[in-house]
Amino acid sequence: MRKIKIENIGKAWMPLLLLVTIIVSCAPKATPVSPVASTAAVEVKPGNEKTPGNPGPLEKILEDTNSTFKAAENRAVTGDNFLDGVYERPFTHKPMIYQPDVDILTASLAKDENYFYFKIKLAGLDPRTNELSADYAIEFDLNKDGRGDYLIWVKNPSKDWSFSGVTTYADPNGDVGGKKPMVSEVGFKGDGYEKVMDVSANSNSFARIAPEDPSVVEIAVSRKMFGDPKEFLWGAWADAGLRAPQKFDYNDNFGPTEAGSPIKGNVDYPLNALFSVDNTCRAPYGFSSTIAILGICTSIVPAPEPKSGGIPGAFG
Repeated sequence: MRKIKIENIGKAWMPLLLLVTIIVSCAPKATPVSPVASTAAVEVKPGNEKTPGNPGPLEKILEDTNSTFKAAENRAVTGDNFLDGVYERPFTHKPMIYQPDVDILTASLAKDENYFYFKIKLAGLDPRTNELSADYAIEFDLNKDGRGDYLIWVKNPSKDWSFSGVTTYADPNGDVGGKKPMVSEVGFKGDGYEKVMDVSANSNSFARIAPEDPSVVEIAVSRKMFGDPKEFLWGAWADAGLRAPQKFDYNDNFGPTEAGSPIKGNVDYPLNALFSVDNTCRAPYGFSSTIAILGICTSIVPAPEPKSGGIPGAFG
């Protein structure tokens, strides 16, 4: 704003100046308005955050069960253990139609100075839309007790890095998984991941479809999101069924008969209440576990990433 000097104004102008001064001084003063606290997630403005780049060298690769082998027979061969919270259910509910965009083949971790990068490789695209139609997520267990603590949930990933459709859930009351995390406790009444976390411009998560492969979802999680943890467990999800973070862990909501099974020969076959979902075991980051932790992977494939997924007996 330009400043106007008044020291050279003639005496003839002084009465007018005095009148203006009186009017201004008598004008009502605006009352300060206290800001209203918001319970909604903070809106992050584009351009304020450091946009993720391309993931660097892979550090961890989880190889998940590949259900393509018997998909035409409407069944999985292995990899589903409902009672322990491990699912291999990339099939619709009655009839069991195979969903390649729900079938996780591999999940991997890389990082740079700002982000942890997770890649979820699916068996293929939704044949109806030729797109990835499920929801995709990374679950974190920060205190390494088998109970999930945070869940980064992605809907409709775009071709470019975007935080649109990415939600970070937390569990402040610590009831994800019930009294025995990951172990089925039918009848447990909890609210799962009940809180949507506020995010800031420099502490956010992004997602995109990998430029080189339309069947890969990439999720970039700010290292500042949880205080740049040095150790944690992580696992991947694909969900086109319940899509309900507030119902985690899923196996506390149903018994095995109500949930059904994807494996022929199992008394609970076919799938019933729990369908169209796949998850992986959890990989350790920053430590080598010498004790059994619920959900932890028994083996992890070393880099470089394999071109095809699925090993007999792999979790989820």
